[in-house]
Amino acid sequence: MGNHFHFLITPEKRESLSSIMKWIKMVFAIRWNKKHHKIGHFWGDRFFSREIKDERDFWTVFEYIDQNPVIAELAKKPKEWQYSGAYHREHGIVSIVSLVTDEAWRTDLKRLL
Repeated sequence: MGNHFHFLITPEKRESLSSIMKWIKMVFAIRWNKKHHKIGHFWGDRFFSREIKDERDFWTVFEYIDQNPVIAELAKKPKEWQYSGAYHREHGIVSIVSLVTDEAWRTDLKRLL
């Protein structure tokens, strides 16, 4: 998935999805640019989001996300794409996302810049 990513997220009541996405995209772009000696934007358009309507919709979206690397011909099976949830589930990797405190965010950004 060279130009986008998919994930399911439920922000906490006092959290803003826009702020979460801004942080994810910003930190990734800073790290990418630093690693590859680039400057400027990495991502294209603003993120797309929608509310999951019910359990059936959840599983439909979940399956779509798992199948996306297969559809893009990046892997033959979802669990073969090392950047996917399917791969992480297959290999017992559960620490993909950890709680980020404001202090951790500031420390991370200072280190990156």
